[in-house]
Amino acid sequence: MPDQPQTISLAETVWSRFQSVGFTPDFGPDVSRLLIGLYRLLAAEGHPITPDEVEQLAKTVGVAPEMARMFVEQAGERNEEGAVVGIVGLSLNKNPHKFLIHGHELTTWCALDPMLIAPAMTGP
Repeated sequence: MPDQPQTISLAETVWSRFQSVGFTPDFGPDVSRLLIGLYRLLAAEGHPITPDEVEQLAKTVGVAPEMARMFVEQAGERNEEGAVVGIVGLSLNKNPHKFLIHGHELTTWCALDPMLIAPAMTGP
């Protein structure tokens, strides 16, 4: 089994190749910062992200709260209370593909999603 630096290097290589052929979405710098923050919150906390937490994260990363709300509505999964339980491939809901990070088991919408998400989770 590869060690973590090799796994990160592989994920970065795959990410780079996907980007070079236009396979990965380009949300622009603002929404990308928000998305990475949402990924990290889901993974670090292992529980739904409340609308207030989304708004606070948006302010922290320099995104207008309205833009954050629209992005979550378009690209996220929410529970009955309106909290984010999944966003662009990473989810707390049951899906067939498991992703273990920071001791929390999440799932991904697609088998390829961990290769797309891992670089965001391990980057600066």
